Amino acid sequence: MIVLSILDKWVLSFQPLFSRQAAFQWFVLVMFGFLLRTEGEGVTSVIRCLGLASNEYVNLLHFFHSSAFSIVPLCHHWRSLVFQYAPLVLVNNRPVYVVDAIKVGKTGKKMPGVKLLHQESEDNSKAQYIMGHFWGSLCLLCGSCERFAAIPLRLQLQDGLKRSPSEKATLPDKMLRLIRETAAVPGLVVADRYYTCRNVLRGLLDDDFHFPQNCFCSTDRRINDAGTDCSQYFRLSWYRWLVSFVGFSVLTSTFIDDFNSSPQHHI
Repeated sequence: MIVLSILDKWVLSFQPLFSRQAAFQWFVLVMFGFLLRTEGEGVTSVIRCLGLASNEYVNLLHFFHSSAFSIVPLCHHWRSLVFQYAPLVLVNNRPVYVVDAIKVGKTGKKMPGVKLLHQESEDNSKAQYIMGHFWGSLCLLCGSCERFAAIPLRLQLQDGLKRSPSEKATLPDKMLRLIRETAAVPGLVVADRYYTCRNVLRGLLDDDFHFPQNCFCSTDRRINDAGTDCSQYFRLSWYRWLVSFVGFSVLTSTFIDDFNSSPQHHI
């Protein structure tokens, strides 16, 4: 009952973000469907889980295209709840953001945002090219010294859709924009080497973020050719040669001592 009361309090805090009461009621229904469903079939799984009539499928589709709410304020409010109640992992009193991207295959070739994507994985069970969505995600690292969890703050389609016909932003630029729009407090950004480029490094450091990453020599050479000292892009010099991996596995034994000595990491 305690969990349900807390969940009910969180859900009701989203109500001012909706201009129509009916849209908020659908939001509550969809959210509980996502929490209780046992399969990942999208809207169909929500209908099966809650036992709704089959003709409610169209109404659910209309909800996701409703003009009664905006996704950005919803994500910002969710971010404030996570910062307020989640046990944050702090490094030098800074939150840790985990960014990554994933390619999800789709069978509908005319679905919005679906395009031909190249698979970089060396797994023979995956096709070299797939039709699907390219999702970028920003998560916040939470937990204790023994167990960590990356709580999603926002997911965004970063390829196949354009804000304007003249948009020429690259995928790293879109990830940088996602971090700037979503992250409320500057912190430590953990990502793979794909995002180690001059625009991302300069943008993060201009906003007082830190980016611990192992940098290729080719990247150093491009920065030096531009007449800029590469060392200024790595404020945490003792992180520079730290081998980072996808997700939060970058937090190796180098950080464990900090976690054990800092009380805010314990639940």
